[in-house]
Amino acid sequence: FGVGSFIGFLGQGNVAGMFVQNDSGNPSGVPSLSIRGVPSLNGGEPLVLIDGVEGDMSRVNPADVESVSVIKDASSSAVYGAKASFGVILISTKIGSSSALHPAVRYTVRAGFSSPTTRTDFESRGYDSVLISDLFMKETTGRNYTFYTSTDMARLLERRNDRTEDPARPWILRETRNGRDNWIYYCNTDWYHSMYRDINPLMSHNLSISGGSGPVRYYLSGAYEHKEGTFRARAEQYDKFNVLSKLDFDLTSELTISNRMGFYYSSYDYPGNRSPDYTFGFSSVHGLASFPLQNPDGTWVYRTVFNDFNLTNGCHIELGEDAKRNKIDNYQFTDTASLLYKPFKGSSRAGPSKRMRPTRLRPYANASAGLEWSTPCIPAR
Repeated sequence: FGVGSFIGFLGQGNVAGMFVQNDSGNPSGVPSLSIRGVPSLNGGEPLVLIDGVEGDMSRVNPADVESVSVIKDASSSAVYGAKASFGVILISTKIGSSSALHPAVRYTVRAGFSSPTTRTDFESRGYDSVLISDLFMKETTGRNYTFYTSTDMARLLERRNDRTEDPARPWILRETRNGRDNWIYYCNTDWYHSMYRDINPLMSHNLSISGGSGPVRYYLSGAYEHKEGTFRARAEQYDKFNVLSKLDFDLTSELTISNRMGFYYSSYDYPGNRSPDYTFGFSSVHGLASFPLQNPDGTWVYRTVFNDFNLTNGCHIELGEDAKRNKIDNYQFTDTASLLYKPFKGSSRAGPSKRMRPTRLRPYANASAGLEWSTPCIPAR
């Protein structure tokens, strides 16, 4: 099968028994793969070999991939050992050709967007939001979820179909409740779209040069990828850089020496005091449509007189204020040298050596359009 925009999804629907699951919607998230099922409680992912060396497919530039093969039967363990008991994914990257008269230069730029795969038109009518919450809470605990009175519910019902605030029926009033002045809320707030957006832009640039002459073949590439997340106030920013250099030299007709050098760097910048998954999960907790994000005086709504809970655990305030930013940087340098011996046609035996220095500094439905340009590759006569 062909190389798509993300290698992890290549086998989805193309390889029998291959299961691809994406557990996170943040821009830096990568899917988990399962080829031979989940044989234990701890699960298990397939062994990934990139040009014969174990690696992480999320750190491979898709434009550098020549072919992808999947081994999912029992022979994978016999050939590749115990690590291959959950299957093997073999990724081969491109190499230059010495049959061309001129180097091949290829530049590709793609731009597009990602969007949620589920509906986001959540309940935004204050009356329905309160009514449904109270019914469910009373059914399970015997008391209402909110402290809205019958008079309050009548006011919410009057405003039920107001998509925008009508001056004759203001959504926020100032009244005395429990012996003190309080803000009284009769809103129709779309909490999701007040905090998140449905269209998230992405783009990528790829540049490669390949060629060769006589016994020498080379391939050099560089790539940059940028994605933005769903947070509306200030979206998460994910940037990734890849550099790959490959050189093959035929010492004899039977003996070839190869060197592969790669560099990977990624940066993920996101708002909030905790992880993006925590912020996204709590941003809908206790945020009824009858409550606004902010009061008319500009202060944030955190506690109300209508229940005993903190709205979204303060996540909407963290996003709105953008007071704290977090950044995760990852980089990796790899250098692989190998000697390939072909005693007779159609056979080969390789002896690789590898040096890898990975570092993690701090723990923690797509649409696209593109433009591609390349120089013609003219075979030698």
